[in-house]
Amino acid sequence: MGNHKFEDYIPKIIEYISWLGNCQNELIDFYNSELSGHIDETANKDWYDTLDIFRTRVIVGQNGKLFSEISGGDEFMSDHILDIETEERKIKGMSYDG
Repeated sequence: MGNHKFEDYIPKIIEYISWLGNCQNELIDFYNSELSGHIDETANKDWYDTLDIFRTRVIVGQNGKLFSEISGGDEFMSDHILDIETEERKIKGMSYDG
């Protein structure tokens, strides 16, 4: 966070959390381009609607950028954890753990 106080980032964090809650198209597109070929499933609105979010961690990096680590579950691999990583307003990674 450099010379900034955590309080300086609160408006940006609130906006970021709002984006995380509304990034349906980004999640579906990322899943279909990165994971669907590995498990033979295609994400759509129904897939998105069944996502369960277990944990979300928002991190303010040294450079002031926001990152998140999200753990959840979906209907395609119900016995695995779906891990999602973002940087600012871009999904950077998605994988199954377990």
